[in-house]
Amino acid sequence: MPAAAISTSAAVIIPARYGSTRFAAKILAAETGGPLVQHVVDQVKRCQRV
Repeated sequence: MPAAAISTSAAVIIPARYGSTRFAAKILAAETGGPLVQHVVDQVKRCQRV
């Protein structure tokens, strides 16, 4: 069976810890134009196999 004919889906789990010891709430900090966790989500959305 050709690879294009196989339909698969995957779930993505992004581990994000709110209780950072050195930089509290780092995942929500908007130091780089948006929250860190949003940058990760945007990169995952660009993946073709997810």
